Amino acid sequence: LYDFRSTEGDVVTDRSGVGPPLNLRIANPKAVRRSKGALEIHGTTQILSMQQATKIIRAVRRSGEITIAAWVKPAGTGWGGILAKSPSDGGAANHSGNYELRLQNNASQNFQWLYEAGPGINSSVTLGGGAGPTVGLWSHIALTHDSAGNFSLYINGAQTSTAVAANAFGTITNDNPLYIGTR
Repeated sequence: LYDFRSTEGDVVTDRSGVGPPLNLRIANPKAVRRSKGALEIHGTTQILSMQQATKIIRAVRRSGEITIAAWVKPAGTGWGGILAKSPSDGGAANHSGNYELRLQNNASQNFQWLYEAGPGINSSVTLGGGAGPTVGLWSHIALTHDSAGNFSLYINGAQTSTAVAANAFGTITNDNPLYIGTR
């Protein structure tokens, strides 16, 4: 989807050639470093889609499956966002179709998948039970969800946790942006 070859600017271009492009805008390009086909966040910024994530929504609706993979380097044991579709607008209520993968605010660095199944129906799946990513070190994480409702969490290639949740994407019908990193 993204090759991150461009070394400057505030837009990451979708080069997949599949459906409408899902270009990303970097709010503070000085907080981001691009190297070897990667995007490294080294400061405070938001990276969000410039339009609705139509190709992701369609694929998840069609299959009921998703895999999210990222390299993370936690700065501490506080809350840390990894990826979110349509985060809260700051009010008390979320929007139907929200989902978010984040590190929880605790010493064990558990991961949490949150989703808004419908108006006022917030749900979450906590994936823990093992050591989370080490503070200050890069770790590769991957979260998978299959059509039967099974979640699997992998850290550095090893499966560390599983959980089951039906309807883990809710209505997935809003047109709000996709966020990468903490919002």
